[in-house]
Amino acid sequence: PPPPPATLASIISVAGRPPRELSSTEWHAMLADMPGSTKQSDMPEIRSLRAKVVRAVRTRHIPDSATLMAFIRALASKGQVDEAEYWFQVALRLGVQTTEVAFEFLVTAFAKNKRFETAVRYFNGMVDAGLSPSASCFNTVLHACSKVGDVDMVEKLRKQNVERRWEISGGAHHAVIKMLVKQRQVHHATSWSSHMIASGRAVAPMTFNLLIDACAKAGESRSAEAHLARMIDQGCEPNLITYNSVVNAFATTGGSRRAEEWVRRMSAAGIEPDEVTYGALCKAYARRGQPEKVQKVIDSLPERGMEANQYFYASLIGACARARPTQHLRAEQAFCEGVRRGVGGALLLHHLRRAVGSARAHSLCLEQGLDRGALEAIAPRED
Repeated sequence: PPPPPATLASIISVAGRPPRELSSTEWHAMLADMPGSTKQSDMPEIRSLRAKVVRAVRTRHIPDSATLMAFIRALASKGQVDEAEYWFQVALRLGVQTTEVAFEFLVTAFAKNKRFETAVRYFNGMVDAGLSPSASCFNTVLHACSKVGDVDMVEKLRKQNVERRWEISGGAHHAVIKMLVKQRQVHHATSWSSHMIASGRAVAPMTFNLLIDACAKAGESRSAEAHLARMIDQGCEPNLITYNSVVNAFATTGGSRRAEEWVRRMSAAGIEPDEVTYGALCKAYARRGQPEKVQKVIDSLPERGMEANQYFYASLIGACARARPTQHLRAEQAFCEGVRRGVGGALLLHHLRRAVGSARAHSLCLEQGLDRGALEAIAPRED
């Protein structure tokens, strides 16, 4: 197993110094642990380099630094990370001059093999020993930390970058933002996007879409709107997904007027609203208790070449439940219409029960001849 960071750093710190004499026991142990060649590694370049290195070690000589480093790089580049790591440790133990390039090949190889923690360990060893990883190596590790969701390490790398001033790639930025969004750290993700813009790097539309969607799910409609404005300012062209996320953000908070405004803007931008757009708009109306507006959208769908699904009827029933006074009869009619159109489902049953109560909902299911599963789901209970 690879050594812990502190041990690795101490080994690296003495690399390149004149080697101490190894005892016979130490030489014997090193030879005993030597990995054998495999069919996968039987390539002319690797076979030739291995022969030179193994010959030197078996005769208890220090391998030539250039040959050993080339051997390690070749192994790492072919994905043979365990053998590459073995010979790298041999180089450190023998005091062979190790190069930063060899370190970086190992870091990259471990990252590509999804051994992210080991990649990070070697990177930290380089930094602790005073070596200077390249921007490419830094981005590889940053991306690896994002893959495993290590927020603390990502933050540590960010602080290191303040001193080292590595250029963070667009791909690494996106990976970090995606990780933070997945962990619902929206404000932290926004901070990274701001850093990306401040560094002069173009933010990809998919990154903005991630942020906008995260804000929508968190109910932060104004933040979603602000991200879309920044997106446009940066010269990124919003797409259907972008606009739908913003509309959904306002739908989540019941901001029906702003949702309507963004539907108008997307149409003006030449982007045709789809079922998701109108479904989100109906959700906004439902939260405001506006069944008339939901019905108007449903009625307009056929001329747009669309059909109302269970989400539209669920919004209509939900709007009836939230209307003041509650529109019980209209909710029942919406449910029956949905069932007739074959769009009944658990979502409709849930909203129906909220609108008319479990007992009446159960009776309606019986009247509509729904199956046993639906009846069990809506069985009368204390409301």
